Amino acid sequence: MNLAINVIQISALLVFSFLAIKYRVDHPAGAPAFQYDSQMQATYNYQFQTAKDGSTVRDVSGNPLPLLDSAGKPVPFTIDYPEKDASGNFLTHKTATSVVAPHKLSFIFIQATVAILILVGFESVTSMGARLKIQPNIFPSPSSHRS
Repeated sequence: MNLAINVIQISALLVFSFLAIKYRVDHPAGAPAFQYDSQMQATYNYQFQTAKDGSTVRDVSGNPLPLLDSAGKPVPFTIDYPEKDASGNFLTHKTATSVVAPHKLSFIFIQATVAILILVGFESVTSMGARLKIQPNIFPSPSSHRS
């Protein structure tokens, strides 16, 4: 049973990874894309017109109005992968090597700490499992307790 669960989990991880990489390769920066409007729960292929306060301008039925170019046609929505946001926070990797390259020294220490905790956790669970195999009555079954 555990083997089946592991196979399913790893298969799902591989399929999702493949789909994510394929999407990124097939949709480079500047490619036409869809913009989702959470209020209407629909997608649109144009950029939304925004008010001075940053809110989306809508028609009477609630649909977002398109941003128009100088010719009066809707400006198409294109996908973009900015590396950082306006505050300087990291958003996306520009290259595949950026995914595995260290970005800050503090991140390396955090990753090392997590790796050590995972290793210790697996080691302790393994030794507990081995101990249980040797002494199966270490944990009494609930049916052995009588009231």
